[in-house]
Amino acid sequence: FAGLKRLNLADRATAIIDDTTLLPACAQGAIGIEIRAADNVAATAISRLDHQQTHITVITERAFLRVLDGSCRTPIAGLAQFDGQTIHFRGQVLSPDGKRQVQVERTGSAREAIRLGEDAAAEILRHAGPDLLGARP
Repeated sequence: FAGLKRLNLADRATAIIDDTTLLPACAQGAIGIEIRAADNVAATAISRLDHQQTHITVITERAFLRVLDGSCRTPIAGLAQFDGQTIHFRGQVLSPDGKRQVQVERTGSAREAIRLGEDAAAEILRHAGPDLLGARP
């Protein structure tokens, strides 16, 4: 819906699709700020902008995407939700034609965020087979 709003086409939306029907792309909607690694002044200045729940969910989703080596052209979806205690992650990979799909779920604590995403991706790779994600180096 956000894309349609930006294009001034919001009136063409016939339904809002929730995440039980269609998972979003990993880190969809999150805003990132990049700074130099050793820039403590910038790090301090932007630290108040870091929303901890979003930070944790994005770390989980990006770990999933990194292991799958996905790009913006790869049909990979992932959504981590964090309630302050527990992360619940759902991931999915589809064939380019949408006929095949592999889904996975993981639950854990915030300190397990990266491992949850990586574990979920490893399971996808085990079940998907080499052809689902296309040729891999």
